[in-house]
Amino acid sequence: MMKLSDRIRKLRREQYPSQEAAARAAGVAMNTWSRWERGYAVPEVESLPKIAAALKITVSELMAEPG
Repeated sequence: MMKLSDRIRKLRREQYPSQEAAARAAGVAMNTWSRWERGYAVPEVESLPKIAAALKITVSELMAEPG
């Protein structure tokens, strides 16, 4: 089972050269994005649409277990 932090990191690396670029696209602070990727924090439910939009996927795709 892949953790949400690992999915965020994997998807971000496919689209953005840095955490800073992804954070900018999502409209969040870079340290917030970094904490999500490293698993030091779990995104609030309200942040999931921002993350999904930045990664060009749906919230459902973000939360789904890769198969």
